[in-house]
Amino acid sequence: MVTTWATLRITLDRVEQYLTSCAARCLSPKTLTGYTWALDKLPTEITTAALEQVLARSQLALESKRDLYRAWATFFRWCTQRYHATNPLEHIHQPGYRSRKRVLPRTLDDVAVRRLLAVAGDHP
Repeated sequence: MVTTWATLRITLDRVEQYLTSCAARCLSPKTLTGYTWALDKLPTEITTAALEQVLARSQLALESKRDLYRAWATFFRWCTQRYHATNPLEHIHQPGYRSRKRVLPRTLDDVAVRRLLAVAGDHP
């Protein structure tokens, strides 16, 4: 059975359990401080829309929004593994994300092809 965030309230206990788990994995103090900072910014109601709103309205620099997103993503992954909850970040792209456009190689125009063939015709 999948738990929804409506039934799995983010409580201080959940955050503390997560941070204890991180400490048990010997994550650095800097990482733990970053996670604590990011988790303090979680909205009281966890929905995709609420998370997007926090990211959109935040006055943070782009890199800080990315840090926030990555810390949340790690926390929600932990929650989904431990409590079988759905991941509310599943359909939110990381701030600043741009899909990579496929760049095709430049092609030669007719004049360039003729010049190339003329030069190549002189050499075996």
